Amino acid sequence: MLPRHAEYCESLATLTRDGKRYDAWSDGDMAELVGAGLAVGIVPRSFPQSGAFVATFVERLDLKRTVSAFGVAGRPRSAPATMLINLLRAADWDAAIG
Repeated sequence: MLPRHAEYCESLATLTRDGKRYDAWSDGDMAELVGAGLAVGIVPRSFPQSGAFVATFVERLDLKRTVSAFGVAGRPRSAPATMLINLLRAADWDAAIG
């Protein structure tokens, strides 16, 4: 079971025995299916944990997530939002990502 909004669903689907992709429409739907024992999910570490299922790390599965920050030109931003955008712009992302 893969979250429909995951970036790498196609490449993960190739790892299944039948090569098929099974999607969940929302994180909540996927958690319910996995918790009921009807599916196994591949989700990021940040996925909300519950007592209904067990999480484990999968070795040699190199997945990355794209995160974007947007601002509208000409619209005022709060001081904290401006500071965050400036920090994100100033970071050396090539060195941080490795």
